Amino acid sequence: MGKELKCDAFGRARIISVLALAVLACLAPMSAQAIQCYQCHGTAATSDYRPVDATYRNLTTGGFLGSHRTHMATGATPTTCTPCHGGRVSTYTTSHRNGFINLTSNIKGSPAKGVYSKGTSFAQSATPTLGTCSSVNCHFESATPAWSTTPFAAPADCNKCHGAAPADGGHPAASGAGKKHGDYYGLTTSSCIKCHPDHTAEATPFAHATSAGKRGLLVQFTTAPNGGAGAYGGTVSYPNYLPSQSPPRNGSCRGLYCHSNGNRSFAPYTSNTTATWGGSLTCTGCHGGNAASGSVIATGKHRNHIDPSLNVSLGTGNGLGCVQCHAKTVSNDTTIGTRTNHVNKFKDYSGAMAYGPSHYDTTAKQCTNIYCHSNGNPGALVFVSMTSSKLWTGNATLGCNGCHGRSNPNTGAPDYANGGIGSTTANNHAKHVAMLGIADSTGCYVCHRKTVAASTANRMRNYSTLHMSGAPNVAFNSTRAGVSATWTSGTATCTNVTCHSNGRGTYQSPQWGQSDNCGFCHPIASLGGAHAKHLDLTKTPVFYTFTANRSSGDDTTGKYYFGCSNCHPLTNSNHTSGTIVLDFRPTTTGISTLKAKNSATITAFGPVGTANGGTSGTSGSSVVCAGVYCHSNGYASNMVYASTPNWYGGSFTDRCASCHGNSPNSTIAGSPAHYNTNFLGTGVAYGHFVGIHYSDIFNGAAGEMTAGTGASNSHGNSSYSTTINCNICHNLTVTSPRNDSNVVCKTCHYSGNTIGALVGNNAAIANKANHVSGQVNVAFSAVAVLSKAQVRSGAVNGAPYNTVWTRQTGYKVSGADDLAQNALNTTTMWNSGTKTCSNVACHNGQSVKWTDTGGVTTCASCHTDM
Repeated sequence: MGKELKCDAFGRARIISVLALAVLACLAPMSAQAIQCYQCHGTAATSDYRPVDATYRNLTTGGFLGSHRTHMATGATPTTCTPCHGGRVSTYTTSHRNGFINLTSNIKGSPAKGVYSKGTSFAQSATPTLGTCSSVNCHFESATPAWSTTPFAAPADCNKCHGAAPADGGHPAASGAGKKHGDYYGLTTSSCIKCHPDHTAEATPFAHATSAGKRGLLVQFTTAPNGGAGAYGGTVSYPNYLPSQSPPRNGSCRGLYCHSNGNRSFAPYTSNTTATWGGSLTCTGCHGGNAASGSVIATGKHRNHIDPSLNVSLGTGNGLGCVQCHAKTVSNDTTIGTRTNHVNKFKDYSGAMAYGPSHYDTTAKQCTNIYCHSNGNPGALVFVSMTSSKLWTGNATLGCNGCHGRSNPNTGAPDYANGGIGSTTANNHAKHVAMLGIADSTGCYVCHRKTVAASTANRMRNYSTLHMSGAPNVAFNSTRAGVSATWTSGTATCTNVTCHSNGRGTYQSPQWGQSDNCGFCHPIASLGGAHAKHLDLTKTPVFYTFTANRSSGDDTTGKYYFGCSNCHPLTNSNHTSGTIVLDFRPTTTGISTLKAKNSATITAFGPVGTANGGTSGTSGSSVVCAGVYCHSNGYASNMVYASTPNWYGGSFTDRCASCHGNSPNSTIAGSPAHYNTNFLGTGVAYGHFVGIHYSDIFNGAAGEMTAGTGASNSHGNSSYSTTINCNICHNLTVTSPRNDSNVVCKTCHYSGNTIGALVGNNAAIANKANHVSGQVNVAFSAVAVLSKAQVRSGAVNGAPYNTVWTRQTGYKVSGADDLAQNALNTTTMWNSGTKTCSNVACHNGQSVKWTDTGGVTTCASCHTDM
C-alpha cells in the first residue's frame, strides 16, 4: 500500500473490467427488489418525485434539461407523470431503463390530441435537442415553447396560451364586441380578474393549467364592481370551452352590477336587458333609454322627466336629456363622456339643471334647490320643496304652477312681488294676466309662443328647447302682439307691440318691471299743450310713479324734464276713461320733493277745474295752474305762487320776473336781501346786483363815477369791476352776469341808451337740473372780486381792508381797482345752516347773515372802522 501503483495500458484495461464486474455485481441484486422513482429521477433526500431541472446534465444533483418542476406541484406521485408519459409509468420497474424516453400518444388526454414534437419514444441524451407540445389542453391548445425554456412569468406570459386578454367573444379588445370591456377594464391581464380568478396573485400563477381536463372554465365575479354577485350562463364545462370544440361563446350574464340599471349599489341587481357574451349593449340595454329609444328608462321618476307620453306637461320632444342631470358621466343620451364615473356604484348627479351631488339626497331620494324645480328667475331663484309625492320615488306630476306662480293654479304666472326695472325680481305678469284676460297657460302664448302650447293648458310647446334654458324666452305671437313685435333681452324691453301702442300706429318700448303705462300707449311726443316745456320729448318718461326731476343742460341745449307724477296721480283709476286727471296735492304718499312744496290749499285732485285742485279753465283749450311750487318764488320763508300762462300756447314775457321778481323781491315778495327799496335806509333801494356800491362811487376828484366800459367807469368793464348778478351766488344754475330785464339793469340797458349799449341779454339758465329743483342752490362763482369802490389810501392798509383787498394801480386813477385777496369759495365762505357769508371780500371779510335785513345789517356791519 505504501508503494506507487503503476499500470500500463493492459493494467488499466484490467482495472476497468474489474470495476465493471463490480458494478454489475452490485446491481444484480437491486433488480430483484423495488426502488422508488425519486431515487433516480427526483430527490431521494426529500422523497420528491419531480425530476430536477437543470441547464445541463448535472451528475451531482441528478438534474438535466427540462421543465418538470414547473409542470408538477410539490407532493407529486408517479401518477402525476401519467398525463405526459402514459399510465404505465405508475407500474414501472427497473427494467424500463432501456435508454429511451417514452411519451403518451395524446398528452393529458387532450381533445385535439396533444403531441410532443419528438414523438412518443426517443433516445436519451446528456445533450438533448428538446421539442415542443402542440394541441395540449393545459396550454389551451396553443403551441408551447421548447421543453426546458425559461419558466413562464405572470402576467407577461399569460398570452402564451390564450391571449391576454383572449381575442374572442366579449373579452376586452380595442374594437369589436369586446371594445366596451376593453374601454372600461383595459386590454391587459388586469382585466381578467373582473370575471375570472386572479391567478397572478397565486404563488404559482400557472398552476391552474395543470387542472385542465378536470374542471370547467372558472367564471366568477368576486371583484369590484360586482363583489361576488351575478352568474354566467354560457358553456363552461370541459372540454367544451376549448378552441378545438368551437364553443358558441353566447352565454349570458345575469345579476351583475356592471350590466344593471344602476338603481342600487348592492345585490340583487336588475338589468333592463340580459347581457350576452359576444354581444354589445347600449345605454338602453342596462338602464333603458330616452323617449325615442323604444325602451324608456323607468326607474324612479325618469319617465316623468323624459317621456311626454307619460307626462303630457312636457310636450312632445321636450324630454330632458341624460346630460342635464348626469353631465359628469355622459355627454349625450347615448354616449359615456367619462367612463370612470360610470359603473362605479355612485349616481353622478351633475349638470346644468342638477347643480351637483349636494342637491340630491340619495337616502331621502329628494332633489333640493335645483333650477329645474324653481320659479325660473335666474337672478332671484325660489326653489320648490320636493317633498312627499314630489320625491324621486313619489307619484306627483307638476304643471306650470308647480314651479312658477303657485298661487295661480290655472295660469302658473310668476307671482313674486315686482322689484321694478332692472331688478332681479322685475315682474309685470300679474298686470298682463289681468289686462289680457288670461285664464290658463295658453294665454302665456302671447309672449312665450316658443315655450308654451297655444291650445293645451299646462303644457310646453312641442319640440321646444327653450323651457328651463335660464332665460325668459320672450317670443311674441304675431296675431296678438303684431308682426313687428320684438323683445330685447339685454334691456328687457318690448318694441312695436300692439299692446303698447296708442292704437294709431305709434308704439312705445316699455321695460319689464315698470309700474306705469300711460306713456307706453300715448307717446309723450304726441302730447299737446306745454308738455314740450316740461318734458324732454326725446325721452320716454315713466308715468305715474315717475316723480323725479331729470332736467339737464342750459337754455340752448338742455331740457326741463319733470316726472309725470309731479302733475298726474301716482295711480289712476280713470285710465282709459277719456278724462285727464291732475293731482297737485302736496300731502299724498310717495310724491316728489317738488310736489310736496305745492300750496297747502290744494287738497283735491281730478280733471281741470276741480275745486281746490290747483287748476282752472277748460281741458283742451285753456288751463291755468296756481299754487304749484314749480311756478313760485322758491322762497321757503315766504312762498309766493304765481299763476301760470295758459297751458295751450301761453308764455312769460320775463320768466324770471314772473316767479321771483327780477331781481327777486322787486316785484314779487321774496328775500329782502336780493332787492330792497330800503336797503341802506329808508328809500335807499339796493341789493345784490350790478356791483359793490356801483351807483355812488367817488371818482377821486369831484362827483361820482359813471357806468361804461372805460378804465375809470364804476361798472361795465369786467377787467376793473366785477358785475354782481345771480351768477355770483348761484353759479351752478346761472353762469352769465347779464340780465337786461333786471329792474335795476334795464334803467340803462334799453335800446337807444348809449350807456347801456349792450341790450337784449336776458338771464340764461346754465343748468336746468338746479333750477326748480326744490332747494336753493347756493354755489359761489370762484372769482376774485374786483371793486371800483376803493377806500381812501390811508385806510386800505389798516383792518379790515388790508387782509381782504389788494390795491392795484393806485387810488382813483384810470385803471385803478381793489382785488379780493381770496376767490369766492362756497365751502369756506357759506354756511347753509345759518345762511351766513364769512370771509367774503364783498363784505370786507365780515360775517353777514342773509336774513339780517330791515336795518340789522348796516354800513358798520362791513366797515367796522366807521
